[in-house]
Amino acid sequence: MESVVAALSVKVPGTEFFPDDADNPDDIETARAMSDVTALIQKHNKAKLLLIKSLYLFWTQGTVFAYNYHRINPKFGTIQVPIKEQQEIMNYKVYCQNCGNLIGTVKETKPVEPIRCEYCGTTEVPESVEYPETIQRVVGYSEEAKGREVFDFYGPINVKIPFWAKKQEDIGYLIFKAETHYAMIKNEFKEYEDKIRPGNPSMDAYERYMRLLPEYYGNIPNDLDTVICIWLRPWMYWTVVDEEARQYLFDNFPNGAYYIYVDDVLVAISDKCLDDNWTISIDPLSDFIHGEALGKPLVPVAEMRNDLVSLAFQSIEYSIPENFADPKVLDFGKYKDQQALPGMFTPATPKSGLSLADSFFQTTPSRLSEEVQVFGENLDKDGQFVTHDFPSVYGGPSEGSKTAFEYNKSNVTALQALGLTWARVVDLWTNLMGKAAVEFVENMKEDEKSVKKENGKFINVWIRKQSLSGKVGSIEPETSETLPQSWEQKWQVIMNLLQMKDPTVNSVLLSPENSGLMKQAVNLSQKQFGEIYDIIAGQPVAVDFDVDAHGVHKRIIRNYCTSAQGVYLYKTNPQAYSLLIQHYKEHDQADQQQQMQAQMQMQPPGNQPSGNQPSGAGAQS
Repeated sequence: MESVVAALSVKVPGTEFFPDDADNPDDIETARAMSDVTALIQKHNKAKLLLIKSLYLFWTQGTVFAYNYHRINPKFGTIQVPIKEQQEIMNYKVYCQNCGNLIGTVKETKPVEPIRCEYCGTTEVPESVEYPETIQRVVGYSEEAKGREVFDFYGPINVKIPFWAKKQEDIGYLIFKAETHYAMIKNEFKEYEDKIRPGNPSMDAYERYMRLLPEYYGNIPNDLDTVICIWLRPWMYWTVVDEEARQYLFDNFPNGAYYIYVDDVLVAISDKCLDDNWTISIDPLSDFIHGEALGKPLVPVAEMRNDLVSLAFQSIEYSIPENFADPKVLDFGKYKDQQALPGMFTPATPKSGLSLADSFFQTTPSRLSEEVQVFGENLDKDGQFVTHDFPSVYGGPSEGSKTAFEYNKSNVTALQALGLTWARVVDLWTNLMGKAAVEFVENMKEDEKSVKKENGKFINVWIRKQSLSGKVGSIEPETSETLPQSWEQKWQVIMNLLQMKDPTVNSVLLSPENSGLMKQAVNLSQKQFGEIYDIIAGQPVAVDFDVDAHGVHKRIIRNYCTSAQGVYLYKTNPQAYSLLIQHYKEHDQADQQQQMQAQMQMQPPGNQPSGNQPSGAGAQS
């Protein structure tokens, strides 16, 4: 199991947001910003570990239920929220005392200084007529806890849905159960503390056994209660027989009903849609939404393997034979009282006409059949076949040819067999990230940022609320649908391409877009990225005519200026943007000078530039 999970968890699946209108700049900017939102959510939730957990659930339980919700907690930080109140103020309409025309309106303060009238040209203190106005005014600030989007994965042990459902839309209800300490529950629902009892015996004990650690050996801790969360779709209200109760549900919970029970005590009910919080994996090889566990085909093979190991152990245990002796020949009383020593003599009298050996008998020791080892090796192969966990996946020895080509071919074939599982993981992850990103944006109260390291520099990645005013059309997996590659595999591909020494291939590999990958692969220095950040920070940067690769530097600056970061820099800091353009022109000038020098060096020595010949050239013959 571990090797399959490790092979599929090399990289977290990517999610791509598409604009609703490709010609609308707001939609395009929003789609790009949503990718930054997804990256921030994955960073907050340690996405790599949760991906491993989801793969574990695919292996052991078959169906994975992803739950996301918006959690507010002071440990995520706080924001200053203005406190506004309705206040009444006095404004003044100002009239000219000479001509009586309305000069204007002054808020809150009665004018006492002379004002020139535009109608008659008189300058004097005007006549004022007051009138009240009610406005909202900030009277202070309060601190509110910030929120984050949180998600986790569960299996059928914790989540119950109808077995007949074929897709998520068919699910009329979803029931989630988990055990929690009663003190934590009382802290959350303080108004029901007198009704919450530790270790309620009325709940089904067998379900608790399955959800608790096996170390309890069938015993349920006395301090745990079962929290039961139930989601109902609106069409499930028709199962309520009482017409008045059914209409109450339709009126008060139009999106769906959400119940929270602590054992058998109802502690909360609210209007909530099931699909907003739950994403269920789909098994295309199953007729229903419940899929078979990836490890299920391995169960009969593992049982036979256990029987084989037990047989081998018993054969070794009983391989020491049992001995029988005639008590008339050997005195057992005296024999057991003496100490056995190397080469010692023990008196014994054989029977008349028989040898001493005729009075002793030894049973035949058990021997393990030679077919056991062969059968065990076949079982191992069967286990690898049904789970696609071949040696080339986890780096084990391969059979047949020992060449690297054959081994890589085996590895590719094995990973292709895992492609079905990877497709399920990508589909689940894409749908989950789409829901989480949308809910994150809906609950944003201020601009968010994260810090990342890029080309040796720490930079802020801002998620601006103004950049999320557009519409997202669709949410899809990244363009590449292949299985994730380990860094060693990527490095090998890059090295093979570099060894081709093809100018076209090298131009692609050395493109600034691949700078991060190439720097990690061959430790290429990206000086220009550091220069960009220095220019934005206001530090002077000079062009090095002899050292800088001016063509590469120009492409890096051009790509940065046309990127989302460059566009934002142009809007918010035009001075830094103009300095970048000036730096680009300096590199362009140096690049042209180098090209001219190279052309002059390519001319053969002694050749004169085209033009008039010397005056004496034509006189010689």
